[in-house]
Amino acid sequence: MIPSEIKKEIQQAYSSFLSSQGLNPRGGQRQMIADIANYLCAIKRDAKGKRLGLEKACVIEAGTGTGKTLAYLVSTIPTARYLRKKLIVSTATVTLQEQLINKDLPQLKQQSKLDFDFALAKGRGRYLCISRLEQLLATEETNLDLFLGEGAGSRSEDDKAGDEDDEVLSQKQLQFLYNQYASMAWDGEFDHLQEQISGTARGMLTADNRSCTNRACDHFNHCPYYMARGKWETTDVLVCNHDLVLADLALGGGVILPPPEDCIFVFDEAHHLSDKALSHFSHRVQLQSSRQWLKQSSKTLTELSKFLNSSRALQDTIAELITSTGQIDSAFEALYHRFEALIREQGGEAEIEGEMLRFSMGVLPDDIAEIIKEVKLLTAFYNRGCERLFNYTKDGLSEEQDKKEAMNRSDAEYWYPQMGAIYQRSELTSGLFSLFSQQAESDNIDSDEAEDKETTKESGAEATEQSGAEIDGDADTVKPQRVPRPVAKWVSREIHGDFVDMALSASPIIADSILANGLWRRAFACVLTSATLSVNQMFSSMLFKMGLPADSHLRILSSPFNYNEHCLLQVPKRIHPPNLAEKHTEDVTAFITELVEPCLNQIPEEKDFCTRYLSEPDSDTATPVTEYLNYMHRGILVLFSSRKQLNDVFFQLDRAVREVILRQDDMTKSEVIKRHRENIDANRLSVLFGLASFAEGLDLPGRYLTHVVIAKLPFAVPNDPLEAALSEWIEARGGNPFFEITVPETAVRLKQACGRLIRKEQDKGVISLLDSRILQKSYGRLLRNSLPDYFWLEHQA
Repeated sequence: MIPSEIKKEIQQAYSSFLSSQGLNPRGGQRQMIADIANYLCAIKRDAKGKRLGLEKACVIEAGTGTGKTLAYLVSTIPTARYLRKKLIVSTATVTLQEQLINKDLPQLKQQSKLDFDFALAKGRGRYLCISRLEQLLATEETNLDLFLGEGAGSRSEDDKAGDEDDEVLSQKQLQFLYNQYASMAWDGEFDHLQEQISGTARGMLTADNRSCTNRACDHFNHCPYYMARGKWETTDVLVCNHDLVLADLALGGGVILPPPEDCIFVFDEAHHLSDKALSHFSHRVQLQSSRQWLKQSSKTLTELSKFLNSSRALQDTIAELITSTGQIDSAFEALYHRFEALIREQGGEAEIEGEMLRFSMGVLPDDIAEIIKEVKLLTAFYNRGCERLFNYTKDGLSEEQDKKEAMNRSDAEYWYPQMGAIYQRSELTSGLFSLFSQQAESDNIDSDEAEDKETTKESGAEATEQSGAEIDGDADTVKPQRVPRPVAKWVSREIHGDFVDMALSASPIIADSILANGLWRRAFACVLTSATLSVNQMFSSMLFKMGLPADSHLRILSSPFNYNEHCLLQVPKRIHPPNLAEKHTEDVTAFITELVEPCLNQIPEEKDFCTRYLSEPDSDTATPVTEYLNYMHRGILVLFSSRKQLNDVFFQLDRAVREVILRQDDMTKSEVIKRHRENIDANRLSVLFGLASFAEGLDLPGRYLTHVVIAKLPFAVPNDPLEAALSEWIEARGGNPFFEITVPETAVRLKQACGRLIRKEQDKGVISLLDSRILQKSYGRLLRNSLPDYFWLEHQA
């Protein structure tokens, strides 16, 4: 039951906002507001406001045009304040974050009469560490090896922007940054710096949770990160990305962000959450680069021993660490040669995929398992020693230094970040070998919950009942067998110029327990929304992968757009199937040529969707939507599933056609979109060639995009080791991984790709899917049923 004062505040805010924008209420939007408010107010609380009872989530798929952002903001902001909880709105993309901070929240605050504050929360790696900058300026001989690669696998994607470059800044560049910050021309946030800095260089200028001295730092009171973070504590609404939420969970929760128990989370673009969770809780170590790091660390530890104030215990610790370094190095060398031999032999007990080998069901060959077991013990021992030394340097920063053996403060200020870097990497290395040595873990989902989750008929029925959608009666899924859940383990051979390395990777195969333990069971409340959460009107796949409570509130809200009259989806018959790769690429090339060439020399008559007909429509047979095929399209997006096919098609096209194409890799995504818009504004033809990142989050309404070409169904990369490990486990349980995982994920990606076309109610255009499998294969029906009500056309194009 929603308290009357909250209901009134929500209604007034919603009405005021719509009135100021000249908008009318939308049925789906009103339903979403009611769902969220009812869900939040139904949560039972104790006298201190803590949640009581079992965890539940509110899951709402809101089709394009529903107005989901306004719906979840206007319902959660008043309710969160009433419940005295922090509202955290988490997104998957920077684009949506910027829209929330720069447009949606300011507009809502101004025009709804709601009184609230909001701020953008970013990871520590987005901010300058003044102390590190001063250290780099103070010496020409920077100890690069301690910092390069530091934190790999632990920083969020939010922190890793620009990691593809390997630039190291000069003293002149460092001085420029210092002057910019000292003169207040720059606030220390790297996203606000006009000149972009590569990931490697940025890593030298930022701190992490191990190297930051916090309040002991001389610069704490004007630290860019802590100044920004200080605003988070008092603000009502925090906007961040999924990576930051997951980075906080990896640290135990309540370290970067407020404790989950005191927060209401709204996860927009929630379909990304499970994959991002796996990324945060996976581990990766490069053997050869780690050997180099260990040697450099030994030199650093030897130097540190001179500053231990005659502490015999710590001196012994350093001696033991240096000894163990040699043992670890020998083991790493043995592993390197063993893995190299396995790849060279192209066989053995591992699945070989080119330069990568994956271990079936996570089972290692006996000899490798023995080495891994030894390395696990050695790296754990090394990590414990690093922890002792790290804590010793940390104690030296304390104001209460009552121990005679404590390091003096000036020495501690230098050695704390040095040891922080070593400890951080030793933790990651130890974590990898701990996970790599694990055998299969128990399938620890309660039987009742598992049955609810995996009986697709039940979860689909609930979504149907609430959405009014019609579902075909699928047969009940067979209850899965109890099979221990393996850890995905693989090794990849990596070549960097003349340097060859072996990278060991280990990951959980599914994020259900990660999210259940870290979020669903701890957070006060969680709202998940996206335009693509269900498959064939059912949530079963999402519930399974995310570990969501089976009795969560589920809702599907259809888009208010009239897709059947505004969007034609054609599947040309003459295209060869994608398994005939060369023929399919030739057909895609020919299709694009026929689409683009007639428009090259056409002079647009008006700035509208249809500048003129390429051919006169047949008035006897054409319906309004089929006439779209005759229009001259100036804004075209071609989506590919592989970079190879994208480039093959591009270079097979005539030069005149290539000149109107903007490829994703030719420049940054934002620059590609900017130039495309400029071309359309100038009435010029513009064709975008993109991969997966262009199939989502791309907002080109109206004449900026009137034709989307999808080269083939967006199935996952066939040799992805994590996907293969999950499929193997599902099959061992008696399931069908293709229909339980592969097809549902493809349906979501296809829905996202098609969703690039119709962004506003007036938009119209054509989707060309150059893959007849959607009509010919048994799974095609499920994919078609997951899409909006497009006007389908199968013909000879």
